[in-house]
Amino acid sequence: MTKKQTGRGLALALIVTMFAAFLPEAAFGAEAPAASAGTAETVSSAEEMQQDRQKDYPPADAAGNPGDQQTENQRAGLPADGTYQPGGFRVTGGTGRVAITCSSVTLSGGRSIASILFHSSYFTRMKVNGVEYEAAPAAGGSLFRVPVSLNETFTVSALTTAMSEPHWVDYQMTISLDAGAQASSENPKTPEENRNGSGGNTSAHHSKPSASAETKHQKLKNGTWQVRTRSDERMFHILPAKDGKTYSVLTVNGKKMTAVITLHGVGYDYLFMGSASGAVKAGRKSWTRFREKDGFYTYVLPVSALDRPLKIAAHSKKRNRWYQHVITFFSGGAKKLRQGAWAVTNVGGSGRSSDGKTGNTGGRGRTSGTQTRFRNDGRRAKVSRYRDDASGSTSPVNSRTGLKDGVYAPERFSWSGGSGRLSWIRCDKVTVQGGNAYASIVFGSSSYDRLRANGRVYARSGGGNSTFVIPVSLNRNNTIIGRTTAMSQPHWIRYTIFVGKGVPKARSEKIAKKIRRETRENRQHFAKTAPEIPGLSYSSRVKTKKAAYFRIFRYSRGVSLIQMKLTRHTGLKNRYRDAGKTEKAIYDEEGRKEGKTLPEIMKDLYHHDVVNYLVVPEKVTLPAGLEKDYIIIRKPADHVYSTSGRLQKTVSRLSLPEENFTWGKKDEDPDFRRILKTKTNLAVLDGSVLPEENAGTDRIEKKKQELENREARFAALKIPMIVDRSGQEKTKQGRAEWSRVWDTLFGIQKSGADPASTRSEQKHHA
Repeated sequence: MTKKQTGRGLALALIVTMFAAFLPEAAFGAEAPAASAGTAETVSSAEEMQQDRQKDYPPADAAGNPGDQQTENQRAGLPADGTYQPGGFRVTGGTGRVAITCSSVTLSGGRSIASILFHSSYFTRMKVNGVEYEAAPAAGGSLFRVPVSLNETFTVSALTTAMSEPHWVDYQMTISLDAGAQASSENPKTPEENRNGSGGNTSAHHSKPSASAETKHQKLKNGTWQVRTRSDERMFHILPAKDGKTYSVLTVNGKKMTAVITLHGVGYDYLFMGSASGAVKAGRKSWTRFREKDGFYTYVLPVSALDRPLKIAAHSKKRNRWYQHVITFFSGGAKKLRQGAWAVTNVGGSGRSSDGKTGNTGGRGRTSGTQTRFRNDGRRAKVSRYRDDASGSTSPVNSRTGLKDGVYAPERFSWSGGSGRLSWIRCDKVTVQGGNAYASIVFGSSSYDRLRANGRVYARSGGGNSTFVIPVSLNRNNTIIGRTTAMSQPHWIRYTIFVGKGVPKARSEKIAKKIRRETRENRQHFAKTAPEIPGLSYSSRVKTKKAAYFRIFRYSRGVSLIQMKLTRHTGLKNRYRDAGKTEKAIYDEEGRKEGKTLPEIMKDLYHHDVVNYLVVPEKVTLPAGLEKDYIIIRKPADHVYSTSGRLQKTVSRLSLPEENFTWGKKDEDPDFRRILKTKTNLAVLDGSVLPEENAGTDRIEKKKQELENREARFAALKIPMIVDRSGQEKTKQGRAEWSRVWDTLFGIQKSGADPASTRSEQKHHA
């Protein structure tokens, strides 16, 4: 091919590429996002795609040494390696009160290192591509020498100590540099010197990497290696992980390198080594689709260089768009693996079930709100740094306790609040010091950086999941308000936590096992003895002789537990026996397991053989988290919607206030507009909503679906729903004993005494 023909071909490709850039990004197929026809023609050959990638990633050997960098600089419109004065520097973001300048840019080995000066000595750290750098001493302010992208806008964060508490400020910067740039006389240090030499230390890195992994490079021979791998972690978490370090498998074959990475989440169906815009232009043939292994998404990626940040784009299958990230593969500390190894296995035991072991999640994405395993390491926790909270959003707590100074596991821990999408909160231990109790609270997310509690604002302690050590009042609810930075703007979310008294770890685990066992059994069978409920003491059991479908236990503070057998003698028998075992966990794009909203939890609580209702007086405050184990009904229920003819007769016979009840027809769908208008706080459906025991399979499935639809709709409105099975009792006395249920819900017994209660089975729990 002649040079003239080559020139025409390149010109044609350029025109097609420019045309493709204006095509809509929504031209994606059902199975996977598809590139436009114009784009596909532009990169029709593997060779051209590789050339396009090398514009951003120059070829390198296994040690990451660049190839003909002068040629690459020329291709990018940059001068040869050296130190230059930037042609332009633009900054947006922040408050605008601090001047920021860029005095020089050094090009070296494919990297661009900028000297950025904050004209204030209060700025101590800068974060670029997920890496933190400490300021170097400089006249007139704080100097940072950091790797940057040239001729495009990039985001950095700087830590200022000017306020009462250090906080990060985001800036958008653009540094312009072209081939005609003027040389600078500066000789700046490298970012490694800025972190590890006189200008800083390795502790500035947010994940505390070892010096060997970060700064020591080695040439990797042909073979398969386990290598440290770091991403920017903005909704892009790599597995497996241990002590804040993440790993991948790198295969070296001559000058070609490929890496297998595994992501925590399942939100990305394609990855592309390059920019997000480059992924759209390159087309689907050059994207890497996930392979599912052991429930995780893995990807095989080409690697152009080691020991420096590489651009990587991730495609969200949910939002059908590309997101820009940065990834670095480190040669330092690499370990040789057997040939053909596919993935690094079991580093730190990372996996779907690493959710803090809260509740009965079992790796299935369920949340119970009650912690059932504890991680007391026996070491005293240091209280998180704090300042006074001028907002007054929380009040000081009484953290005094009679426990001796030491480290304990909480007897029990539960929580509630938020949107329901935070999968878990746990309490690792309770530290008692000077007669005061301090709880180590861990969030199932790394995005919480501040916590309001005890009338103060606490800063997070350490890295990884957000951890706070705060004073708490034991055996009672404590209000905490966490600030999350996961969204575009930080915002505060209110939670309530209940921390049980401190006990030795062995005892806490024994109690936890009992809670798990009772929770499981009480959803399958009537409880033989009254279940333990945090914050309440057992009083009595309501005596019944013939009723087959309910059981009632009384507790302190006027609280009652009603157990109802929903499936017995119906077509639903055994249909919910394995509820939750096959349920799949849902993960967000950050790779974190999503919890469930209260309506979702409430709906699931109906899908068991026995449904547990906690009937609570209006002004009684329950320990946090119980709403995730019980359907809560506030009494007296005074805005009732019912389709039960038997209940309607009972209301009439006992002269209960008719204005408290709204009646619907049992063979019609509930009138939800009417239900909302009357401010319904309890729904009682006729027993005919349950499928008959001997009905055909089709009828059973139809009625089951209708029932579940009603359960879901009432749950969405946070209206508890019960099924009146009094008409299905086989004896007259059994039907009459349902008055105990109505008394519990509506307060029929004026004296408050229940003549059917028996004290013979009284059992008080410590």
